[in-house]
Amino acid sequence: MIKKKVVKVLSIIFVVFILFPFECEAQILPKLLFEKALQESREGNFIQADKDWSSYLTNNPDDAAALSNRGNIRLALGDPQGAIKDQTKAIEISPEDTDPYLNRGIAEEALQLWEEARNDYNYVLKKNPKDVSALYNLGNVMGSMDNWIEAKKLFSQATLSNNAI
Repeated sequence: MIKKKVVKVLSIIFVVFILFPFECEAQILPKLLFEKALQESREGNFIQADKDWSSYLTNNPDDAAALSNRGNIRLALGDPQGAIKDQTKAIEISPEDTDPYLNRGIAEEALQLWEEARNDYNYVLKKNPKDVSALYNLGNVMGSMDNWIEAKKLFSQATLSNNAI
């Protein structure tokens, strides 16, 4: 009798831990990989973060946040074109999210694409006129375009804005 119960329990354990984990892994592993890539990004481990974002995006190609995060990593690794590509795709997927516009503007600045960066920062400011990062970055762009009066105005607005960088 005990032997039958042991066999039954072991059979249940086998089914639960051997067969169902594949379904669980399909749900859990992407979340873990996302968190791992995010942590690596925060810690400055950009090469590994790029690999993990790319791996995550292989199975989740429409995750705008992951694309934007990988774009930031690519910029940090010296690939502004790759960053712009990722940010643009993130914008296509989630056009109302302002982070990819801000991030793409930074990559465009790296390539001295002043007009494109200005357009992206202006989009962010249409959505949130007090966005400190957009105000400050647009000030940098205007200075780069030799419009120092506008740059000074934007820097002053950024200083007076009520949200933090």
